[in-house]
Amino acid sequence: MKERSARVKFTAADGSSEEIVLSHDIPGATAKLGLDKFFQYVVGAYQNPAIDLIRIASFVYLADTSFTRGGATDVWQQQWSRTFKFRIPLLEPERWDQPTVKQRLIECLRFLTGDEIDFTFSEWSQAGRQEFLKLFSSANEGIGADSVCLFSGGLDSLCAFAQLKEKRKTPLLISHRSNTRLMSARTELLDALKTHKGWNAPAWAVEVRRVKTEARERSRRSRAFLFAALGAAAALSLGVSEVFLCDNGIVSLNLPFSRLTVGTALTRSTHPKFIALFNDMLSELGFSGLRLCNSLLYFTKADVILELKRLGLEDLIPLTESCARPHMTSALKNHCGTCSQCLDRRIATEFAGLSSIDDPKTYQKDMFTDALTPDDLPLAEGLVRWAGDMADMSADRLIAEVPTVMDAVTEDEPLDAQLLKLHELHLRHANQVLTVMGKKFAQYVPSLAQGTLPGTCLLRISAGTRKSDIQKFVNQLNARLASLTTVFRSKSASNEKEVQDAVDALIKSQENELRRENPTIRFATKNYKPDFAAALFDLSIEVKFPRATRKLSGIIDEMGSDVNAHRKAGKHIIFIVYDPERTITSDDEFRRDFEEFTPIQVLVTIIR
Repeated sequence: MKERSARVKFTAADGSSEEIVLSHDIPGATAKLGLDKFFQYVVGAYQNPAIDLIRIASFVYLADTSFTRGGATDVWQQQWSRTFKFRIPLLEPERWDQPTVKQRLIECLRFLTGDEIDFTFSEWSQAGRQEFLKLFSSANEGIGADSVCLFSGGLDSLCAFAQLKEKRKTPLLISHRSNTRLMSARTELLDALKTHKGWNAPAWAVEVRRVKTEARERSRRSRAFLFAALGAAAALSLGVSEVFLCDNGIVSLNLPFSRLTVGTALTRSTHPKFIALFNDMLSELGFSGLRLCNSLLYFTKADVILELKRLGLEDLIPLTESCARPHMTSALKNHCGTCSQCLDRRIATEFAGLSSIDDPKTYQKDMFTDALTPDDLPLAEGLVRWAGDMADMSADRLIAEVPTVMDAVTEDEPLDAQLLKLHELHLRHANQVLTVMGKKFAQYVPSLAQGTLPGTCLLRISAGTRKSDIQKFVNQLNARLASLTTVFRSKSASNEKEVQDAVDALIKSQENELRRENPTIRFATKNYKPDFAAALFDLSIEVKFPRATRKLSGIIDEMGSDVNAHRKAGKHIIFIVYDPERTITSDDEFRRDFEEFTPIQVLVTIIR
């Protein structure tokens, strides 16, 4: 039976389920798919697999944004992974129902999103489509493209496009029209390229969006699949074989910050494994000659900036947008300054000596000198910490400590050669980060000496000696504890045991990950082992909950006793002090009184 609408059954981690209907070609449609525009672009050369690919990608993207991954209240990301069952009408359902095709499709989306996904396909009762006047003998004759380049308007896509033009290629640029301000910025950038270089490249902006509803989920991990699908569909219809989906290798692999998050909480939009899985799917569909590729895999962001400088395009850098949080920006300050993309962009432009062009005033926050929030701190500190670790890390140690690097290995070249290139890439990036940090420290010596910079700016938190392994562990733990207050948003904690139970639940849920990241550290909370002086543990955790009805002096006495017991046993201790009533008047003084204990390490985390 022919159908018009797609149906999606969503199942949350708690077992609750919901079903929605997605449609684009019927009255009261829930989505806008730019398929008519697509037909017009390719001058009537309809390719059924191309249309089906766009429909699948669009409906997956719309479903992805329709159901939350838990949001701010899901502190431990227990609801990150979701389950979807799609029923999608297609022009050629039998092609997509082939077991190997469906398997490759599911593998690709599962790696990209972290969700469990299954598909059923039916025959599409397609509305009549307009037969556009065929002015040319082929779809590509009036366009003249020899490749497709996905164009987001960021530094990396600009660099990839410029490299293709330098090779005298004529790429068709494709963008996803999802945000009016971003589209205006891309148009301004393309106009500047015409003026600056005389490059008049064909460009399409394909509209795929919701109708009359707001997205409930902003992570949008499936957007990369939609982006790749738009490029592949255009290439199929135009008869070209190369689709460039390009990001620098640091963003593509996402290794520097992988210790702070789990799985697909980190984007994999241009990860080599995603690209390989997408290409496998194309091969199973019968299009083995069509390939998705990333020409910037072995570039850092600073390398990209230097490449743009070599190509004479540095003046266009202010017209590009890199921020991963566009909803937090404005026309005048178009970068948040604290997401991973903004952090890497600032490091890159500083390293290339182009900070006068990439004005720090266009960022909501200056990562080096502005106060960072508890949500911002783990990412910024993690960037510098990773660079310090990576600077003297061998290739073998990189693989041992971050085994996910193996996910980036493909069959395109020998294993050893790829691993050495990936190691050299991250080593170069680390040196670039440390070089910039050194220059910034030198620039702000007077402010650092006088103590006038905020205590939570990157220069202050990165100053001094490299942190011990236990301090690194604490930083990773703090990243998970930073949102503890969310647990008690609807109902305040009434006693210390409630706070301790919440912390214990977090540590237990993340225990395997914490132990994997810190194999030399053993740890316990009070619920794990009441006796903190026990020789079984190198590190223990104490939770304290001062409030108006419980004097702070009593808390201090308890902490002093715990420290003395640990000092006698030669064991380290972390205090997690949950202080929503702000009974501690000076955090720095409070910490200093305890953290000066030797020879053990005593570390104090204050959460509000």
